[in-house]
Amino acid sequence: MNEFRMVEVNMHVTTLLNSVESATGTVLKYLKQYEQCSCPAEQAIAGPEEQKNFDDNELHLAMLSKTLVDLNSRLDDYTHAIDERVKFYEHCD
Repeated sequence: MNEFRMVEVNMHVTTLLNSVESATGTVLKYLKQYEQCSCPAEQAIAGPEEQKNFDDNELHLAMLSKTLVDLNSRLDDYTHAIDERVKFYEHCD
């Protein structure tokens, strides 16, 4: 594979890594928020203000789940694109 083609593949890999890094930061943010108010025993005795925190916790968990699904999809898409590009270039050489 020539140098130009390697640069193009490396750009795809860099995009993939940046996407993973960004999504990982988002996952960690929602996970931290989730951990801050996830005790079921406290939820059982929570007043109205604390109950809002537990409701927010469910939202954080949903956002965490959505972010993980999105990350998985992006990983699949980028990996497939990189594989296809490498196969194409190997065929051309």
